[in-house]
Amino acid sequence: MSVLRLTIHVLSGLLLTACLFLRPAQGQLPEQDVLALPSYPIPQPDNPGFTLPATALNTTAVPYESHGGPGPNDTWLQHTLNAALLTLLRQAVEAAHGQPLLNRGEAHVTLITPPEYHNVLAPAGVTLADLDDIARAAQVQAAPIQALCVGRQRLVVTASPQPKDGGETTTTMYAYNLIVRSPTWTRIRWQVWRRFIGLGGEPSLFDPEANWPHVTLGFSHRDLFLQDGVFKGINSCWRAITVVE
Repeated sequence: MSVLRLTIHVLSGLLLTACLFLRPAQGQLPEQDVLALPSYPIPQPDNPGFTLPATALNTTAVPYESHGGPGPNDTWLQHTLNAALLTLLRQAVEAAHGQPLLNRGEAHVTLITPPEYHNVLAPAGVTLADLDDIARAAQVQAAPIQALCVGRQRLVVTASPQPKDGGETTTTMYAYNLIVRSPTWTRIRWQVWRRFIGLGGEPSLFDPEANWPHVTLGFSHRDLFLQDGVFKGINSCWRAITVVE
C-alpha cells in the first residue's frame, strides 16, 4: 500500500471514529440545540396592524392551570394568559373582520395538544402529573413571550347536497390568533420528549419542534385545528402587531 493510500485510510478511520464519538446517542440532544430559538423572517403584511399592551405578555402573576380528564380532548398542557388584557385586541380584530366572533372567554397557548397526549404520550405512560411537573420546573408562567403577528386561518367547507336543495353549499370559516413564540416552550416540549422516550416511547412519534404557538382570539363558526389542514404559524400572518408599554 502506498504512503498516500495509507494516509487516506488512516484519516478516514479517524474521521469515522470522531463522528461516532461526537454523535449524540439516541434520546439525547446537544443542549445548545434545545435552547436555540429559531431565527427566521417574520412576514409583515402590507395593511393596518394592531397594538397590544406589553402587560398582556407578562404572565408571571397569572396562576398555572392544569387540564386533565378521561376523554380524548380533555388533557393538554398550556401557558395561561390574562384574557382581559387581550380584549381590546380581540375587539379590533372583530372590527376588521366585519362581524362579531365567537371566543372561549379565556386565553392560553397550548404547549401539548390533546391529540399529542391522548394518541402518543399517554400510551407510553406519560401522565398529566409529568406534564405539570415539567411545566412548573420550567416556570412556564414566567416564560418570556414574543408577539409575532395576528394570524388568520380561512377554510372553505363544502357540504354534500341535500335531495331537496339540489346543489352543494359552501361555508367559509375564519379563525384569528395572536402568533407568539418563547424559547421556554421549546425547552418544555423537549423535556416532555425526554420523559416520553425514557418510558420506552418511539422518538419519531413525538416531534418537540412540531408546534405552532398561538393565542386564539376568536372564530366565525368554530375554532380551526391542525386536523382541519390549517397551520397557525407565521405562514398565516394577516396583520402586524406592535407591543406598546
